[in-house]
Parts: sequence; C-alpha cells; structure tokens
Amino acid sequence: MNKKFFALFLCLACANYQLSATYKSENGYAIDVSKNFNRSIIDVFKLNATTTENFTTNVTILIQDLSADMTLDWYIKMSKQQYEQMQAMILETSDVKVGDLSAKKLVVIAGGFKFLHVCVVKDCKAYLLTYTATSNGYEENLAEVEKMISSWKFE
Repeated sequence: MNKKFFALFLCLACANYQLSATYKSENGYAIDVSKNFNRSIIDVFKLNATTTENFTTNVTILIQDLSADMTLDWYIKMSKQQYEQMQAMILETSDVKVGDLSAKKLVVIAGGFKFLHVCVVKDCKAYLLTYTATSNGYEENLAEVEKMISSWKFE
C-alpha cells in the first residue's frame, strides 16, 4: 500500500454557515467552503478565530492510495480495528452517500475528542473527511460540517 498522504485542513469555529465558493481540488473532488474561511496556502483554509485550550476544531480530507483489491468495507474495518486498539469508543457506523458514491460514516470518541469520519473509496484511493472537535464542542459546529459533507462531490 502506498503511504502518500494529502491533507486538506479546514478550521471551523462559527455557527453561521454561508457558502461563498466551491473549492476544486487537483485530486478530483470539490467541496463548498464557508465565506468565513480564508485560503492561507495551497489546500489549507483557516477561519480567523482564536483557538481554545490549544486546539482548533477542524475538518481534514486525507487521500490515501490503495491497492486495487481494497474496498470501502475493508478500509472501514481497518479503521475500526485501529480505534479499538486505541481503546476508543465507536458510537456509530452507518452507510451514507457522497454525491452518487457509497460512503461510510464513523463517529468515535477518543482522548477527550469526538471524530466524525466519512470515507469514500474511488479509483483505488480512499478519501477520508474527518471532523475533529472536543467532546464538549462537537455539536456546536456539526450542522456546518454536515452541510460541507453534503456538498462534497467527485468528478
């Protein structure tokens, strides 16, 4: 398995979600980005806000090259095994759609943080969108993140 990773960080901290632009990645996907975000460097978007407790709520898109025989179910199974080894609590596993593609959603609590993962496997690549927040602050930006996820599209 090729271990090249590409990450897109979207830092979130506002309750009002107002779309202004669709970000089109060179990696074959597009996602709507709130007008409250500023693109600081290639594929990094930051919200002009202060962090609390040395942590900024964020959304990350990770792209991982896979071999031809690795499926979405396999990828999720491996992810769940890694969380179990970390003694994390998996709260939800469900089937979702990203555009026309089948995807999986995982919600996990570990180390005082809550994670929402949405994974798509397309053309031998895993696309993993992860929303990370403190356990206490997770609900605060969830609606905004869900709108971003619903806008996520692939070519």
